[in-house]
Amino acid sequence: MIELHALFKGRVQGVGFRYIVKTLAQQLGLKGTVKNLPDGSVEIFAQGKQEDLELFLLKLKEEPGLGRIESVQAEYQVPNSAYDSFKTIY
Repeated sequence: MIELHALFKGRVQGVGFRYIVKTLAQQLGLKGTVKNLPDGSVEIFAQGKQEDLELFLLKLKEEPGLGRIESVQAEYQVPNSAYDSFKTIY
């Protein structure tokens, strides 16, 4: 298992982007969190198989719903802890 840490910038708050992230993550069997940050970006931590995480990232970039992605910072890392599901943090 590996962890993806991604930061999406653009018009990603108030457009249902976190819902899309959570739904896609659950479809792919990923675990982790998604949350809005004060600067208007969305932060994602997702754990799973590398190929599932790559597909997850690709689909989010290609199909952000009503959102508009300006930039994505993403890195893969060894997980520090394990998640039991995929949750939206408010």
